[in-house]
Amino acid sequence: MGESFAAAAEPFSDTDDPEVAKAYRAGLIKGTGPTLFTPARSISRQEAGILLMNVQRFLQKTLFPVSQNTTNTSADSGAENASGTGTSMAALPFADDAAIASWAKADVYGAVRANLLKGVAGNCYDPLGSLTREQTFAILQRLYAVFEP
Repeated sequence: MGESFAAAAEPFSDTDDPEVAKAYRAGLIKGTGPTLFTPARSISRQEAGILLMNVQRFLQKTLFPVSQNTTNTSADSGAENASGTGTSMAALPFADDAAIASWAKADVYGAVRANLLKGVAGNCYDPLGSLTREQTFAILQRLYAVFEP
């Protein structure tokens, strides 16, 4: 975006990374507890859904402030469900929907509708599974493509 985030006081006791503090202040991330970030722990697929939607909302608000109350149409149009059929996720939840935490469900399905995340085999999401480096790279490419000039 061409600008750096302002420095911020570190909100977590287990990291002193200034970039973590900036992301926290921007509303992109939360910790694993009131004062913990747990930087060495991998994130689950449901946590990735929250993070991606936080980033998408932040970019939408920052890059397109006039249309803050609208969703980026390129992210919402033609999104596929986990089975790849193009059917709305609201009409066809994942087979393991009950395993997705209530605090993550809206963002998980939002990330799937925005085509940022996909399900795994058998129309499942695997909310507690970890992302591979390859999956993370593909996800970040899809997010970048939504906002690419």
